[in-house]
Amino acid sequence: MLQCTIRRENSGFTGKMHPHYTLLLSGSYKYLLSSKKISFIGSSHYVITRSTKEFSRSNPEYLGKLRSNETGNEYSIFDKGENPNTKVVPELIRSQLGAIIFVIFI
Repeated sequence: MLQCTIRRENSGFTGKMHPHYTLLLSGSYKYLLSSKKISFIGSSHYVITRSTKEFSRSNPEYLGKLRSNETGNEYSIFDKGENPNTKVVPELIRSQLGAIIFVIFI
């Protein structure tokens, strides 16, 4: 089992609106990957990359994205493939790798 630490960096105005997260291996604090929040109307996306500074899809270090629904209780993780709604070769369409669903019990 791997134990990891997530460090949230939210300094400055843009950091509060679009925080940057770093995933580190606990104990040694070895860098694993970074993520940055990108806001959209109705949902949020988090770009996942091996780069600590560059968060664009054109970066070769780009790994994929984490996308939330409108209420923020369901998240889907995708690889770096293309949007299935665009006209691309089927082999280039992104794949969903997993899902996270938060359930609140009252």
